[in-house]
Amino acid sequence: MVEYFRKCEEIMKQNARTFYLASLNLPIDLRKHFWSIYAYCRLVDNIADEFFIKNDRKSSISRIYEIQDKLLSSYENKYKGNEYVFLALKDTFSLYRFDIGPFLELLKGALWDIEGKVIENMHDLFEYSKLVAGSVGAMLIPIISDTEEDIKEKAYNYGIFMQIVNILRDVGEDYKLRKRVYIPKSILNEFGIKEFQIKNEIITPNYVDMLEFLMEIAESLYHQTVGYVKYLRKEVRDAILSAGTWYLEILNAIRFNKYDNFKKRAYVNRVFKIISKLGGYHIRKSVLKKMNGYRYFKFYEVLDLDKGKIVEFHSDFKNANVNLPFGKLTLKDSKIESEKIIDFKIEFGIFKISLKLYILDFNSNELCDSFLGFFHVHRFYDGKIIEIFSYRGFIPKFLINLFFEMRYRRLKRYAYSKYILKGL
Repeated sequence: MVEYFRKCEEIMKQNARTFYLASLNLPIDLRKHFWSIYAYCRLVDNIADEFFIKNDRKSSISRIYEIQDKLLSSYENKYKGNEYVFLALKDTFSLYRFDIGPFLELLKGALWDIEGKVIENMHDLFEYSKLVAGSVGAMLIPIISDTEEDIKEKAYNYGIFMQIVNILRDVGEDYKLRKRVYIPKSILNEFGIKEFQIKNEIITPNYVDMLEFLMEIAESLYHQTVGYVKYLRKEVRDAILSAGTWYLEILNAIRFNKYDNFKKRAYVNRVFKIISKLGGYHIRKSVLKKMNGYRYFKFYEVLDLDKGKIVEFHSDFKNANVNLPFGKLTLKDSKIESEKIIDFKIEFGIFKISLKLYILDFNSNELCDSFLGFFHVHRFYDGKIIEIFSYRGFIPKFLINLFFEMRYRRLKRYAYSKYILKGL
């Protein structure tokens, strides 16, 4: 075998062992071309990764266009250089009918990262995922498929599924290392997630609901495309199926980590890889969601002092997958008078309920309150309440009275500014 194919093999062996082992099942005249395409993808990814380390945008963009020129010359059988990746690609292109489009799309995807293009909406998410992951599946079709069935769209979608899983797994890592958030801004806004929440690694009910929403999209893509693996060469079907099954199981690993994709990296160990191949994904998903439950009261509140002190109140019930707005809290009296701290009413359409909220304790980072038999710990970040832990527990009235007799002056001095002006 020519030396440049050996170098491509080594790159794949070091960086993608599962797919490398799968490639060994291919006929020997095919597997080397599998390696050359992977080596090209690795080369492009390395440029994007190096950009986040060196932060030299001009140099990285220049390098991308340099690769594009070499790619096109290899495709046209005109490459005269000595870089092993393009020498290998030149041979690969000369033997099979490849569409150059997916190869160019991968470069475009790298430019999205280097130029810092923001993922604004779901269309952008799908487009980005298509460029950086779906394109890889489309590149490989002439090698891994021996049918005339048009499966390019399914190959793209299979890659998009995998990239969305990557994004959900690596939220914390992407922000720390790249200062990038790949979850669409429109989705973050819809679920009330602020960038400082990701920066401070804060998991809230609406964050969990957002992850579940995107997980459902990834799952749907998987189920729409996995059936088309039968059109691939039998030598690679098992590896492609296994990779998809294991990627799907990463979503359950995120659930197992209690949705903490900031500090914990979700991965599927050897035992779960074996279990996942036996099926039962949705059973494990249901059990994990039930085990985790929702440790937080589904509470999302924002105060706008210029609009009549209206607090938007969101909640969910019966563990729905998304936050459901069901009413408004309207503050009637924010003055501190004896044990009455805040009077407010909740409006459910035509129904109105008056309630009292008792502030029990607070400091610059937390505030504890009690109402309707719930005990809450509010946590403050960047001057806003974005997280509320809720516990059921009856606090006898005489204890509340005693508490406020002892702490009334301190509460009067701090509670209004902390809770109303800064807290919300």
